[in-house]
Amino acid sequence: MATEVARPRLLEPLARRFDLRLITVEAGAGFGKTTLLAQAAAENRLAPRGLDAWLTCEPSDSSAPVLLDAVLRAIDARPVEGPPDVHHVCEAIWSAAPQHVCVMLDDAHHIEAGSTGEAALQQLLDDLPLNGHLVVAARRLPELSRSRLVVLRQVLALTDHELALERAESVALAARHSVAADVVQRAGGWPALAELYGRLGTAEARRFVWEEVVAPLDEAARNAFLFLVAVGGADADAVAVATGAPVDGSRLAALPLVAVDDRAGLRPHALWEELLLDRIDPVFAATARRSLAEALAARGQHGAAFELLAATASWDRALEVLFEACNDIDRPVWPDQMLRWARLVPGPLRHRPEVAYLRGTLARAGDAWSDVARDAFAEAVVGFHARGDSYREILATVRATQVAWLQGDRDTVKRTHDRGMELLAEGWPIAALLALNRAGVADIDGRTADVLAETASLDDLEPRLQYLPPLLRVFGRLAAGDADAADDDARAAATAMAAADAPTGTAAAAATGFETACIPAAVAWASGDLRRALSYPLDDPGPRQSLAERVPTIALGAIVAAHLGDVARAAALVADIDVLVPELGQRHLLRGYRAVAGAALAVARGDEDAAARELASCLDGHALAPATTGRAVRWFPSLPYLLYEPARVVLDEIPSAPARERTLDVCRALLAARGGGAWSPPAALDDPEALLTMLPAALAAELVARAAADHARSGIETISGLASLAPDATRRSLQAVASNAPEPVAAAARTLLATVPIPPAHSVRIEVLGPPRLLVDGQAVSDATWRRQRVRQLMCALVAHVEIRRERLGVLLWPDFDEAGVSANLRVTLAYVQSLLEPQRGRGHAPWFLQQSGGVLRLAGGDRLTVDAWEFEAHLDSAAAASESGAPSIELDHLLQALALWRGDYLDELAGEEWAEPLRERMRSRFVTAAVRAGELLVAASRSTEAIRVADAALAADRWCEAAYVLRARAHAAAGDNDAARRDLESAEFRSLELGIAPGPH
Repeated sequence: MATEVARPRLLEPLARRFDLRLITVEAGAGFGKTTLLAQAAAENRLAPRGLDAWLTCEPSDSSAPVLLDAVLRAIDARPVEGPPDVHHVCEAIWSAAPQHVCVMLDDAHHIEAGSTGEAALQQLLDDLPLNGHLVVAARRLPELSRSRLVVLRQVLALTDHELALERAESVALAARHSVAADVVQRAGGWPALAELYGRLGTAEARRFVWEEVVAPLDEAARNAFLFLVAVGGADADAVAVATGAPVDGSRLAALPLVAVDDRAGLRPHALWEELLLDRIDPVFAATARRSLAEALAARGQHGAAFELLAATASWDRALEVLFEACNDIDRPVWPDQMLRWARLVPGPLRHRPEVAYLRGTLARAGDAWSDVARDAFAEAVVGFHARGDSYREILATVRATQVAWLQGDRDTVKRTHDRGMELLAEGWPIAALLALNRAGVADIDGRTADVLAETASLDDLEPRLQYLPPLLRVFGRLAAGDADAADDDARAAATAMAAADAPTGTAAAAATGFETACIPAAVAWASGDLRRALSYPLDDPGPRQSLAERVPTIALGAIVAAHLGDVARAAALVADIDVLVPELGQRHLLRGYRAVAGAALAVARGDEDAAARELASCLDGHALAPATTGRAVRWFPSLPYLLYEPARVVLDEIPSAPARERTLDVCRALLAARGGGAWSPPAALDDPEALLTMLPAALAAELVARAAADHARSGIETISGLASLAPDATRRSLQAVASNAPEPVAAAARTLLATVPIPPAHSVRIEVLGPPRLLVDGQAVSDATWRRQRVRQLMCALVAHVEIRRERLGVLLWPDFDEAGVSANLRVTLAYVQSLLEPQRGRGHAPWFLQQSGGVLRLAGGDRLTVDAWEFEAHLDSAAAASESGAPSIELDHLLQALALWRGDYLDELAGEEWAEPLRERMRSRFVTAAVRAGELLVAASRSTEAIRVADAALAADRWCEAAYVLRARAHAAAGDNDAARRDLESAEFRSLELGIAPGPH
């Protein structure tokens, strides 16, 4: 039963059945499949577009001969001798041409999977003649391979989602039955159920659902479905384990209002609980939930198991499972999940250690420095110890120790080690954990050698802790300034953390302050490998991560951005930190990262005094301990060393391995150069990429200029490298030094600015296919300078030659002038062009887009310069390569992209110039040839309209092109316009005769 009201939004797709090869309608009982097909057939009888051949399938149609014979009879075809096959059906359909025939199969779920009937239906779909179409309606569709039809856009699928009543339809149905709209809307969009609610009320609806949907199931499927509704949903395997009987998941999934989630779980609509209210008693439901909970817990789905047990108030078992859920390796727990679990636990149970453990895990996920996190874990440890539950005491102690380590709380970490020794003596296998504990104490103390020794052979840790040995070694090496030796451990730690996929609150990252990408990025940065550091994402990991993870990651991203002169990005990242942690309080680890990030931003803005204040405001009064406030200082030492005296004292006192020593050498050189003392250029001055990891671009450029002045170093290659990576910061720094530094440093900066082209902030596009256009950052230039004809002509000449000697360019543009006149005009016009290309370029600074070397002018610009003519020829070259490799679809794509660039003749501004005409003719010829070839491929692809359009474009460029007329004729013929095709062929012949050429074969 389903509503008989016509639904235009569904009839309209069905009306397309005479245009498509296949339409499928798949939905459960009572969704109106048969009604919909009947209404569509009735509409067709009123204004026929073809013949509908209707067949209601039966189980006997699983036999191919039976099915095909019934289809032939539905078509009203003549009977055949012997068993019919698909060929007979196709012949019958074809014989009806030009009339279209649509075979409509209703209740096709009666055709059994794997039967000859199903195979015949697939073959019929494959072999349908051009005037044949197929509509298949079923509760579960037969197997039909339709990927080819999907690609050709010849298939349409309607499901229960489309067939479900929309709100407006439910309201209309309620009005038709004179009942309140909410009565009908309770049906969840199920048409038959809505009709019953409207007509007869709840009792009849329940009877209908039981008799029409549930009762016809076999006993095993019926029992499984009742179980599924009782527990609120699960996957078929879990139901089978819980019930002890096999379950046909596909059969249950085909029932109305049963969804399948992305993990293949079966989710009955909440409406089913109401519909089966008198079939599922509370005792059965509670038992079902407990059974499913045990099945889920047995396979590690502790979170889902806890929620089922909580629903049945089985609290002793529920809290055991809750503890396991908080430590789940395969299904990580996020804070919002834990918060919901905490709310499920009744107040009288809040004293249980499992609940305290949950509170600590949840608190640490948000803020590992909170008193709640510290006290909750301590309470859990005490509770498990009092209960004699050493297993859970050990796990809770591990989590408590991680918080203490993050806080730099040496005493607590040491006390847990002492208790661990007692448990070890009792026979618990925790020697590896105790070694980690000792390594943690050594890390807090800054004893790198002991960290390495304690973690040297820890191979038997559980998966959740396998990241810790390599990570501790990374921390130890970075604390010692030995980033060069930390790379392998960084990759190992990141790999282990990613494999564990641990959540916030129980993750390695939450415990250590670093997310997976940040660990190897920090090592790469500290070792001077800029490219590798930039290959890692250093954005905010997101609100599901803890402060201990988010802040260091964001801070490193801000430091990297600031060193490269990206002030906007660095400012945004520092602002993110300040939103996350408006008050640093006792979060000493975060102080160091915020200090260095803020200082880097201030230097990028050109304000070193503000950078010094940033460092002082965060670090004054705090010991720069290696595992807390001083961690960032040791890892990213340059700005603390340059601008914060206490940090300089610490960094000078502690031993530094080669990686940090290289950075400190650079910093000491800059301080000495500024102070007028003796200094030697550090080796990093020859490696601009490494130099940018040691100093922000502004300070790096200054040091290069000082080396040029004090040690007669060229600095050109280094400034070129800096400019390629941080152009704005490099330019600003050299300009500041040139303006403010004493001679000869200022002179060295001016020389570098005049010698090294530095990329501007804007992009330029030059278009010469058609009337010339100049665009700066996408905006067309139309000022008085661009309106000068000689300026446009010079630009066109530069595009045409790319590189040209200055004298040659002058002669081309001013052939009638003497040498002095040519030189004067060229000099003035070049100045105009330079002002258009780089309006903000400083006086005497090396140009970027139009460069000159040895009397040769060259149009350059890298990715900041694009030219339509260059793109045009590149696409044509790529098209030719694709043609040679036998890839016509790729060839066509490149051809169409090239044609789209053509606005008119090449170098239009130079029309009539003798030297330019061969270039113009060559480009026009390439365009016409490409258009004809593209048109041929479009005709072959049945895209006649587009083919006509490109043929017209070819003729607009060359009205004598016979091939273009022939192409247009073929395209019109393919589109069915034979008269137009004939006229095109006549035009082709006429043009040939006008030229005195015999017409070619068409």
